Amino acid sequence: EIKMAYKLAKRFYSNPPQWAKCLFSHCYSLWFICLPAGMRTAQSKPRTMQQAFNVLLKMRNSEVEVLDE
Repeated sequence: EIKMAYKLAKRFYSNPPQWAKCLFSHCYSLWFICLPAGMRTAQSKPRTMQQAFNVLLKMRNSEVEVLDE
């Protein structure tokens, strides 16, 4: 996974719009990696799941390239 992330970064860093999309995609991936811990500590699990669903909708609408993480 690290090699793949490195290859993506190397490919996109010279093109500012593509680099921004790459970073944006990594931010979404990190958010979803942290979601299980957030669910464990959430006071309202349905609200947290709704928030995760809303984030997925934003990802789809922004046409971010989804990583395999």
